[in-house]
Amino acid sequence: MFSLRCLHPPSGAVALTAVLGGANVHAMGYGFVIFPVALNSLVLLLTALIFNNATGRRYPNLIGADHATARETKDPVPTARIGTTPEDLDNVLARYNQVLDISRADLESILVETERQAYLRRFGVTQCADVMSKDVISVEFSTELQSAWNLLLKYRLTALPVLDRTGRVMGIVSKDDFVKQADSGNYKGFSQRLAFFLRPTLHSHSIKPEVVGQIMHKDIILASEDQPIVELVARMSDAGVHSIPVVNDARRLVGIITQSDMIAALYEKNLHESSGAAVISSIK
Repeated sequence: MFSLRCLHPPSGAVALTAVLGGANVHAMGYGFVIFPVALNSLVLLLTALIFNNATGRRYPNLIGADHATARETKDPVPTARIGTTPEDLDNVLARYNQVLDISRADLESILVETERQAYLRRFGVTQCADVMSKDVISVEFSTELQSAWNLLLKYRLTALPVLDRTGRVMGIVSKDDFVKQADSGNYKGFSQRLAFFLRPTLHSHSIKPEVVGQIMHKDIILASEDQPIVELVARMSDAGVHSIPVVNDARRLVGIITQSDMIAALYEKNLHESSGAAVISSIK
């Protein structure tokens, strides 16, 4: 356990039981390893998997899994290139040279969350409602593909929220969704494939998608009006999300935050802090 740095008190209890169990354990022979040790260990593992999946935690928490990029490159994600890095943590743990009853990945997550809380305390909280675009161009489930594509081009957008008739967000459709669908056509040129994909089918039945709801992403990230924008930085930079719909308590769309909005908000915040520091320095 010490060589593998996975100190676990119940494992020590198992070894102690084998020594102090007396004749009963001795009579079981190596069967003691299978039952109850292996069986109970398997039950504990399954219980851990079920509990963690039910509570939204990843298990096992693989080291470095959070630093994979959406582009599948070897570079670490943007938020891992600044601040505390995994290499910093490895160096500190090597000098610490003691067994910690916590995984390296969990310890790294705690440090990242601590940095985020310190940032909020130092610079204040800028909420989504402060920087979001409120006049949002959106579409409905039944919007025709050509109409949605025209909106993307006209307003130079990368994505459109998809709403139901009550204004609740059902999903989001992006230019990438159109491109991927058009690439599946049999035409040689991309422009021909895209034109065929966007053209409505005149028949009553069609094998290709005809409306936005058939190609939209349903599993999307949503933000609330009072949510600090700092909580969205990792999702937008690391996961490659270009825009996040902002909803109220009823899941109705009230705005949208894009990467441009985030850059402008963070720039203004840093500029304000720099100006304040310069004034204080001049006074001194």
